[in-house]
Amino acid sequence: MKEMKVYRFEQWIDAPIDLVYDYIHKDDHVRQWNSIVMGNEYECKEEDIAVGTTFKTTMKIDKKVLTFDAEIVEHEPPYKGTVQTRSKEGVSMTRYRLSEEEGGTKLVVEASLTPSNLYYKMATKLFGWTVKFVYNEQYEQFVDYVYTGFKRLEYFNTECEEYIEAACKYNDQKHIYEVYFGDIEDEQMHNTFMRLGYDISENGEALLFTTQDPDETQQLFEQWAEEVFFQHVYERVKQGEN
Repeated sequence: MKEMKVYRFEQWIDAPIDLVYDYIHKDDHVRQWNSIVMGNEYECKEEDIAVGTTFKTTMKIDKKVLTFDAEIVEHEPPYKGTVQTRSKEGVSMTRYRLSEEEGGTKLVVEASLTPSNLYYKMATKLFGWTVKFVYNEQYEQFVDYVYTGFKRLEYFNTECEEYIEAACKYNDQKHIYEVYFGDIEDEQMHNTFMRLGYDISENGEALLFTTQDPDETQQLFEQWAEEVFFQHVYERVKQGEN
């Protein structure tokens, strides 16, 4: 039997590719946005997953709890991933493709089935379109979950005509939202942040503040920009340029 495509989802997401990949790949995140997948039982540690890794995946489908044999057949983080699942209906393939585009991440998901016999081939042709509604719900929930975990914060100061940006990330271990000022490559700015007591990571990010309420992050960031950035960081950097 030939492989039959049953679903395709494509979405540009305003978030870094590494974060999008983690959220669609790691079980702790998958269980938060996918109401079908109940859990996976691997033959190794999750962080050691590679091509050829087999596992049991448990899903809840139409009020039934079913367990399937699955295998990782493609694994190139954070750009590609393919999972093969076997059932009486045949061999299912779910392919993930991620690429960095326009400052964000383009996600493409494709699902297919190679029917085990003529009966399931005809059933897929007749009713395969219904899968779209189920998958759409899951991946729309995924996009919402990403935006809950990662949010761009923007501020434009008309007086200085300066635009600054930060990122809000959800720390699922501490259950708080962390707001970072990123890409601190300028030496003068780096030194100023250090003088103000901010820790700067190896990738040039400074943790500004934390909050438990995602709705107040933009307001807190604008307040930080007024009270800290333009009062201390901006002025020192400008003085250093003169």
